[in-house]
Amino acid sequence: MLQLWHGAAMPLVHLPLRVPLRLKDELTRQAELEGMGRGQYARFLLRVGIEERRNRPAPSGNREAGARPNGGTTNGG
Repeated sequence: MLQLWHGAAMPLVHLPLRVPLRLKDELTRQAELEGMGRGQYARFLLRVGIEERRNRPAPSGNREAGARPNGGTTNGG
C-alpha cells in the first residue's frame, strides 16, 4: 500500500498501488471538492481499486489468491 498526503484538507489515506498516480491525484481533487471525510474517501478509493482490477484482463494460467480448483477445501476433503 502507498501512503499519500494531499494538502492540509485531505488526511493521510492508504491507496492501492495498482491505481495509476494520475488517477489518484484526480480522485483526491474530486474528493476535496465534494468534502468527503476520511472514511468516505478510503471506501471510495477501495471501490475504485476493485473496479480497476475487474476491468483488467486476468493473466493466463494464474489464479486469484486463495482460489481453489474445483471448489476444493484446505483440509484435503
